[in-house]
Amino acid sequence: LTKINNNTLSSAGIATGNVLQVVSTTKTSKFSVVSTSFTDITGLSLSITPSSTSSKILILSNFCCSFSSNSRIGYFNLVRDTTNIGQPSVSGSTTASYTYDVDQLHAVAINFLDTPNSTSSLTYKIQTKTNGSNDVTIIIGDRNSDDIDVISTITAYEIAG
Repeated sequence: LTKINNNTLSSAGIATGNVLQVVSTTKTSKFSVVSTSFTDITGLSLSITPSSTSSKILILSNFCCSFSSNSRIGYFNLVRDTTNIGQPSVSGSTTASYTYDVDQLHAVAINFLDTPNSTSSLTYKIQTKTNGSNDVTIIIGDRNSDDIDVISTITAYEIAG
């Protein structure tokens, strides 16, 4: 944002904490993968170009998952371009979901305030994997029984720094 009513704004003209832009993606179809390595969830990504290096990017993502086998853990990563962000201090993932029953539907939320220090286009995406063997499917946006369709979203807010 550089102009309001054709008047040029200085960086001092925008109060810290104001939302400068919002970019959102809604995924309406399910995604299934068999993987013990992190894999991009197709359609659960977006790109945003910060207007200032002092801007922060608030990422909010919500989706549901289920598994094709009992007693499994689904791991989820938030990635900026090729860098994992929002990671714990020890090796792991941004968040995880555990299932006891094969037909459970789990709500997953990832919320993270990023400080990318960039004015280049940034791509944020969600990745997933399971802790099971290579015969376990993780399903995003539906149950294993394929009877519930749930939307998945990822939204980025540029916040003035």
